[in-house]
Amino acid sequence: MKARPRSLSSHGAARIVQMPIRLRTRLWLGGLAAAGVVVAHVLAFWLAVPNSVRREHLLEETGHGAWPMLTALALGALVASLAGFAGGRLKEERLAPTAVLVRGTVTRLIALQVAGFILLEALERLAIGHGLADLLSEPVMAIGLVAQVVVALAGAILLALFARLVDRLALLLRSILRAPRVLLPGDALGFSVPRSRFVAGAAIPRGPPGSPA
Repeated sequence: MKARPRSLSSHGAARIVQMPIRLRTRLWLGGLAAAGVVVAHVLAFWLAVPNSVRREHLLEETGHGAWPMLTALALGALVASLAGFAGGRLKEERLAPTAVLVRGTVTRLIALQVAGFILLEALERLAIGHGLADLLSEPVMAIGLVAQVVVALAGAILLALFARLVDRLALLLRSILRAPRVLLPGDALGFSVPRSRFVAGAAIPRGPPGSPA
C-alpha cells in the first residue's frame, strides 16, 4: 500500500514551480483560465453597465452573440480541469505546500486570463466589423483587466482549498482500503466460538435394539 505523499520543503517546491510545466498541468490550467475569463468577463460588464437593458444592448454592439455557447464551453472546461487536477494530485508522490501552489497558479492564471480576455474582446469586435483602435481605451476593458486579476487570485485560492479536499479524500480512501475486509460474527461480538472436540479412535458397531420380552 502506498504511503501518504509527503510535502516538499519550500526550497524544493520553489524549484518545482520554476520548472517547465507538463502537458497535463497545462491542460487543467487552460481549463481553469478559460472559466476565469468568462467569470471575470461577466463581472466586468455587470460593473461597467449595472442596468440590464443597457448591458444587453452593449453586449450586442460588441459582438457577444455567441456568448451562451462560450459560457457552456467554459463550464465544461472548468469541470474537466478540476477532474484533471484531482487525478494528477492523487498520482503525485510529493506535494507542494499550499502557499507555493497558490503562488505558482496565480501567476500563470493572471497571464493566461489577461491575454485570453484581450484576445476574446478583439475577436468579438472583428467578427462584427469593428476596429481595434479604441479597444483598450474602453471602460469595460479597464474594468475587465482588473477583474481578471481578482478572479485569477480567487481561483488560485479555491484551487488550493480543492487540493486540500482531494488530499483528505485520498487519506480516507487509503484508510478504508487498509481496514479488514471480513469481520466474523464471533469477532464482532467480542467472543470466540468454541470448536467441537472429537475423540479419535475406532468406531464400535452397535446392533439393532432388542425386542421386548
